[in-house]
Amino acid sequence: MKNKKRGLTAALAFVLVFTMGGCQKATTPERLLGEMAAHMAKMDSYTMNMKMDMNIATSVEGFDMDMNMAMDMDTEITVEPARVHGNGKLSMDVMGQNIDMDMEMYSLQEDGKNLSYINIYDTWIKQETEDMTATMEAYTFKDIQELSQSLELAGETQTENNKECYVLSGNISGDAIKGMLDTVLSNMDSTGLDMDTDVFASTRLDYRLFIDKNDKYPVKMTMDLKDLMESAMNASQDEVDFTCDGCDLTYDFTAFNTVPSIELPDEARESATDIGELTDGLSGNPDEL
Repeated sequence: MKNKKRGLTAALAFVLVFTMGGCQKATTPERLLGEMAAHMAKMDSYTMNMKMDMNIATSVEGFDMDMNMAMDMDTEITVEPARVHGNGKLSMDVMGQNIDMDMEMYSLQEDGKNLSYINIYDTWIKQETEDMTATMEAYTFKDIQELSQSLELAGETQTENNKECYVLSGNISGDAIKGMLDTVLSNMDSTGLDMDTDVFASTRLDYRLFIDKNDKYPVKMTMDLKDLMESAMNASQDEVDFTCDGCDLTYDFTAFNTVPSIELPDEARESATDIGELTDGLSGNPDEL
């Protein structure tokens, strides 16, 4: 009888452990990314602020020049229809001369095409871009887990934007970066842009991702683009030696499911100049201009 009671007690204890704690799954980097991606896949819209700060040094035949560039853009994204709208400022400091410009952009599908409209100095420019499906997958982190080569979860949570967050660190390999750029460039024929993406095979993109401990939505993401930008600039210019002292990109996610719609202004649609016309004009015979 005593053995039966002990057996029953052990069985009850096992059930309690299983139901109250034993079935809980450990918090791992892979599990956090999976939960975050699942939440993002179900959302209707979100807003974020994007900041970039880049410092570049160039050298041409002994002549050295430094340039600092900063971008601050508020962005809103809707999933259905798939649209992106950004509004912000771009600042450049070249040899002590500061240039500030307002910048606005729209990405959307129109007349069966994937188009981007960009406004700089009150002039709208239109170009055909990559597949909006690929764009939205990038914005919703659909493939980040597959692209990441290493993932580490910080031992302690951290407060960001007044939220307690898990902190993930990881990197994306040069081969993955090359693959993404090949996809993007193959869908930008109208720009005439030609780039040897093999130069990115040895680069690495490091990032840190802050995920809300409660609802598993992204709160903030920082990316170190130093290697990527340095490789890109040196690949595009043979006679100029570029050194990137730093290029930091930060996304602050501000709200989810709050954007009712994104509409392209009539002014942009009616007045935009196709970038193909601009590039054709620049590459034409100077005597004919």
